[in-house]
This record gives sequence, C-alpha cells and structure tokens, in this order.
Amino acid sequence: MTVEVTRRAKILDIKRVRMLPFPGRVLVNEGQQVHPGDILAEAQVPADLVFVDVSKGLGVPPQKSGAYLLRKIGETLEEGDVLAQYEGLFTRLVRMPLKGLFLDFVEGRAVFSTGFDVISLGAAMMGIVETVIPEVGAVLSTRGSLLQGVWGNGRVGEGVIRVLSPGPDDGDPSSILDSEEPGQVIAPCWALSEREIKLLLESDISGLILFSLKPELISLVQPVSVPVIVLQGFGDLTPDPKITEILESRQGALASIQAHLPEKFTGERPEVIIPGGEGDVGTGMGSREKLAIGHQVQVISGPKQGKTGEVIALPEEKLRYENGLAISSVEVRIETGNKIIVPKANLFISGV
Repeated sequence: MTVEVTRRAKILDIKRVRMLPFPGRVLVNEGQQVHPGDILAEAQVPADLVFVDVSKGLGVPPQKSGAYLLRKIGETLEEGDVLAQYEGLFTRLVRMPLKGLFLDFVEGRAVFSTGFDVISLGAAMMGIVETVIPEVGAVLSTRGSLLQGVWGNGRVGEGVIRVLSPGPDDGDPSSILDSEEPGQVIAPCWALSEREIKLLLESDISGLILFSLKPELISLVQPVSVPVIVLQGFGDLTPDPKITEILESRQGALASIQAHLPEKFTGERPEVIIPGGEGDVGTGMGSREKLAIGHQVQVISGPKQGKTGEVIALPEEKLRYENGLAISSVEVRIETGNKIIVPKANLFISGV
C-alpha cells in the first residue's frame, strides 16, 4: 500500500517545474536568480467572447453553413468585414458586428474574442532558473531546507525566519515582536489563540509558519495578504521535534513560502523552502511511496492525530478495531518511546 509523502528535510536538492496552461512568452533566462514574486512567463488568453449566428444570417441549416465562410479560424476581423456569403436568388451576407479574433465555428455559430486577459506564471520560490521551457515556463532549482505542509491560504511570499518559543506569558508574542525587525516570517512553536494571530497579523510580518491551527481560526487567516502555512494539521498538536529542529537551525535565514492548497493529482503541497544551509544532502521521495519499516510518519486523523514517530512493524494481517472493521495497520514508535497501532490510511510519510 502506498501512502502520501509530506517531504521535510534539512538539506535537499529541490527542483520545481513551473508551466503556463497555454503557450506564451518566457521572461527569464537560464542561470537567473528568482524570488517568489517574480514572473517567469505570461500568456494572453481570449476573453469577452461574442457569438455570430452564421446559419441564421444566411438562412441555411447549421450543418451546411460552414461551407459559406469566407474567413478562417485564427484571423482577426474588423467591424463590417464580410464573414460569410450565400449566393442564391438573393445574395446574403453576414458581416462582423465588431472587431474580433475568429476562435471557432460550432453548430452554425462563429465564436470571436474581442479582448484578452493576461495570465502570469510566478516563481513562488527562491532559486535559479535551471532550464527554460520555450513558450511555457521554466525549471527552478535550489539546495536547502524543505518543509511541506497540509494547508495554506493561497498566498506566496518571503522573509527572514523567526522562531518563537512559549514564554512565561503562555507564549504571548507581543513583547518579542516589539524588538524584532519588520518583514519576518514568524514560526510560533505552539497553537496560537485568536488574539495572538490577530496581534501577529497586525504587525509588519511577511508570513506565518504554523505547526497546527485550531479549525475555528481558518476563516481568520484565509483572507490575509501574507502567506500562512500549516505544517502538521488542525487542532492543538504537539510540535514535531524534527520540524522544530530544522526551523531553529535555519533561524535568521531568508525563506520562501508557497501556501497553496495540496493538489491531490499532482502531489504538490504547500511548502517552505529555505535556500542554503549545511549538512548531508537527503534523497528525495515521490509524492506517494510504499510504506516501509524505518519510515518517519505522522498520524493525520483519529484519536492519535498529530503523533509522529517511526514505523517499526507492518503486520500482514488486518487488525480489527472497536468499530468492527478489519483494517491494514502499522506499528509506530512515537517520540515519547511508546508504541501505537495506527491504520495505514490515517498517516503519511513525513520525510524526504
């Protein structure tokens, strides 16, 4: 059985392919340094569609009307140009009501675009343009720390990492922030209250890296303009010590956050990328992997939600739970040293 992988590593070679959905124009060159807000490529897509009923204008059946077209798909026509003509007892013409690009001809009707929208492709990370993909995008790369998460509010940004640890005032960040520089990405090591989140968002921060988030606070962080990423899950979860170690080791470094929602079919996840750092380079995994003994995992649902640890056994037989269901399960040694049994469907691999 394969399970999802949420990749987390102190040092990793990271590559990301960025591509437009339509051909356009690439704006960067190989070897160029880019930041999250930089535009890699852009394309024009047709907008403001207009339909011209050629069949009705010529008085012929829709299935025959295409034979009387005088213009080809892809042409730009001016207002008044003749689009189609039928020679019978009387000559019948269909003229263009306005200027437009001829896009398609369907069931006797011509489809025109009278305008264009520009779509832009952002870098959404710091890195180097390794390869330019003509007309559609680029491959970006960097070496550094990677922390993928489970949720994001859809924003991208960058800033210097500042890890906040709970203090004598139950982790109230107000006194700490008073002495900090603006533009930081704040990573509190506890589940923030509503008041604490509002306090942080009112300050001049560039983003929030949260270990966990209380579900009732999603609506608070969803609309904000800075990126907010949740690394472990929802609720009041104990911070994963491995994530804490990575963040603390990179404190003061410049990080990028791409806080999009997880993409089930592509395997993309919201992520924090921190270029640089020292240590052995990890080996990357795919977005799904076959579970094996030794894998680091995190429980994502059920009564053990938020627990992290190492897979120590993979029983061949399905285990029967209190609800009567027999489910494929694994045995995990959690961070406290205790052992727990968890359904495979309730966890993901939290490694590289």
